[in-house]
Amino acid sequence: MEQIEEERLRWEFALKGNRDGVWDWNAVTNEVFFSQQWKATLGYKEHEIGTTLEEWSSRVHPEDLPHALESIRCYFEGQTEYYESEHRMRKKNGEYIWILDRGKIVSRLEDGSPLRVVGTHTDITSFKALEKELEEKERFISKVNEIGKMGGWWVDLATDEVRWTKSMYAIHELDESIHQPTREDGMKYFPPSSAVLLMEAFDKSVAECTGFDMIVPFITANGNDRWVRIVTDPICHNGVCTSVQGILQDITIQHEQKRKIESMNSLLESAKKDLEIKVQHRTRQLELTNSQLHQAIVQKEKLLTFISHEFQTPLHIMSLALQSMDGTLELPNPRNKESKFNAITKQILHLKDLTHQLMYLNKAEIGNSNDIPSLYTTVKVGELCRQAISYCQDVLNIGEEAQKDSPTIMLQEHNEDIRIHVERHLVFQILAHILQNVARHTSAQGVMNLLYAYDAVMRKVVFSISSADMIDGKDYTRHLEYNLVYLDVYVEDVQQFDLDLSLARRMIDACSGKVSVVYDQDNGLRVDISIPTHIGVIRNQNSPISLHA
Repeated sequence: MEQIEEERLRWEFALKGNRDGVWDWNAVTNEVFFSQQWKATLGYKEHEIGTTLEEWSSRVHPEDLPHALESIRCYFEGQTEYYESEHRMRKKNGEYIWILDRGKIVSRLEDGSPLRVVGTHTDITSFKALEKELEEKERFISKVNEIGKMGGWWVDLATDEVRWTKSMYAIHELDESIHQPTREDGMKYFPPSSAVLLMEAFDKSVAECTGFDMIVPFITANGNDRWVRIVTDPICHNGVCTSVQGILQDITIQHEQKRKIESMNSLLESAKKDLEIKVQHRTRQLELTNSQLHQAIVQKEKLLTFISHEFQTPLHIMSLALQSMDGTLELPNPRNKESKFNAITKQILHLKDLTHQLMYLNKAEIGNSNDIPSLYTTVKVGELCRQAISYCQDVLNIGEEAQKDSPTIMLQEHNEDIRIHVERHLVFQILAHILQNVARHTSAQGVMNLLYAYDAVMRKVVFSISSADMIDGKDYTRHLEYNLVYLDVYVEDVQQFDLDLSLARRMIDACSGKVSVVYDQDNGLRVDISIPTHIGVIRNQNSPISLHA
């Protein structure tokens, strides 16, 4: 017995140096000897732990105890060569640590059942923590490879052993539990031409101990076409390559995107060239248009100067003649002589004002009218319309264009008290010119209407001149559109040119107004003129007049 005890002490001393605890269990009486190191591992002193099996089982984590007892049973029944269990045990301070528990039967009863079992008790908490860390890193790397569609591989050149990561199987669309990769079948997932290039690059990499980086087409086990990138890293010792490791990355999406970008760049480059050609063509057109515009401005100035010069002298002579006349005028429509003289006088005065206005417009655009007084005043819209109608009727009944019968012009009033702030003379001339022009193309027994309305939101007044009794409605409408809507500054088609309408258009522009012409067979003709009431000819003492268009 003394010899056995000495051996146990030597064994315990050796294990103590290795910081392993020792236990000696009597499987019949369930008495257990726990070494001092066994107790210290759990944070206890020598006298704080007894000699019963419960001292061990009560400290094993409840979740791990069934597994530990099952391991003992399997060993006792001969299913394993020795007892081994990894489980958690509670220390004195309540903390759990991981223990590697191993044991072996050292003596049996006569019937062969276990009598004495001796084992070791090792703290493996640090190893478990390292194991957990390695597992987390492995999961992280596996996830990164999965996200990046990248698999790893390794080839031992001496044994031809091949290893793949899980991602490699996923890229190949193979079952990891069934397929065992080899060097020979690795190339069958590439088209023949690519496989030849890969083998040449691989052999060169092994011979020169240098890696390569290639992008090649790839066909999965399920026949799906892919593009992959292969990067190798040969492992060499003393200049001799012993193994090769590398990655295989599925770059199908990136390859398609690159192809689309290249295609788009090609289209953009083509579009850029087309645009440059169009810009050059457009530039030439603009240069030509600017040249034509300059010529038109010159012609317009000549036209305005001609009108002003040609009308000023005869009107002045007519005014003097009428003032000195005391005879009788023979007029187409006999009526009171005094009334006729008054009408002629009014007409002459209006024509003088028109001449003055033409000169005013011409000077205003070339910046020589600082001395022209402002005509921007507040006027009653209804009164202005009546004066324009009266003037128009006088024109139609006097002179070479006098008619025995002329259309009736009706004023449709909405509000007698509407007042606006505009260039009174410009608005009057606009209405007068368009009214008399439309009247000349309306049947003698016809009726024309002049309607006005004020838009308080847009701050503009809208005049509508309409006639349902047109003589040549369609042709005349085209004539109106040419002179009022489409005509800009100069007319080359003399037959289409209309002085009254051209002047009206110029005056509408000077008022920053707009004009539209509408005609249909049922309702006849309507001309709409909108004049803003909040802007006009702007004057500044230190700068020339500018017209807002």
